[in-house]
This record gives sequence, structure tokens and C-alpha cells, in this order.
Amino acid sequence: MGTGATTTGLTKTVNLGTGGASGSTTVVNIGPATSGANGTMVVNTPTVTFANAVTQVGMPQANLTSQLLGLGGATADSYNRLSVNTPAVLLNNAGAGIEATVNKAAVGNDAAFAFKTGFSARALIGLLGSDDFSFKVSPDGSAFYEAIRASRSTTSRSLSLAICRPPMP
Repeated sequence: MGTGATTTGLTKTVNLGTGGASGSTTVVNIGPATSGANGTMVVNTPTVTFANAVTQVGMPQANLTSQLLGLGGATADSYNRLSVNTPAVLLNNAGAGIEATVNKAAVGNDAAFAFKTGFSARALIGLLGSDDFSFKVSPDGSAFYEAIRASRSTTSRSLSLAICRPPMP
């Protein structure tokens, strides 16, 4: 049974559970369980916290919407809306194939992967300012030099022998 509501000043606490009885299970159902029934649950608090003992949250076929998402202790912001702090990332499909898409809005924009030291870019790989696929490198993070380019329109490839140095006059 729940312990009811406790109020102190402006704080209200409602405890639902079994009071810590060993081997007990607490199930709380909110909303209709009838097929086709709809509903909305609104949580009007700035923070929702799960206890350390929560190791899995099941959401079969759920669509999640979030403006900012930080995982592994990372903090998302208006520029890095997805931020992950982890030693490795795995994208896996047990089926026949897998695809990850990096999309840009127009030909002159970038669709890039940036490799950085101390958040200062040192290498860029992708569609950098055009629809040609290229690798660009920088000795100090200020100017980038094209190391490899594969032209989309002519299918030609080029390799720069002066990587990380400005071209000779």
C-alpha cells in the first residue's frame, strides 16, 4: 500500500510501493489498457529522476521527441543537441545492412565528420562546401588544406602532396 501524501511547506511527496518488503513487486498502471484508447500523461517538473537501481526502461515502438539529449553524463546544448560521453559507440543491425545518414540542406553546405583535439578541429571528412567527397587537414585548427578529393561530377580523384602546408607560390 502507498504511504499517502506528505506535505511540508511547498513540498508534496506521494509514496507508492511496498515499504521495501523483500521480494515484493510494485506495478503502477496509468491510463486505459484497452486497445485503441488514447491518453496523455503530463509531467510538469523540470527534472525527472530514476533511482540508481533502474537499469532498463522499456518502450516498445515508442517515438521519443527531445530538443536536447545528453547521454553518459554529457550535456547537450543549442549547438550540440545530441551529446554523448562514451569510450565507444555501436550502431548495429542484425539484418542484412545498416545505414547512417548525414544530410545537408544545400550544395554549398557541409556534411562532415570533424576530428578534434581539445575541441579544435584538426581533420574534416565529408562533403565540405560542395558535393565532392574530401578529406581536409589542419596543422593548428585555423586553416584547412585538402588532402584527398573525389569529384562527384567527373569521378576523378586527387591527392595533395603538400598536406598541411600552404601551396607554393
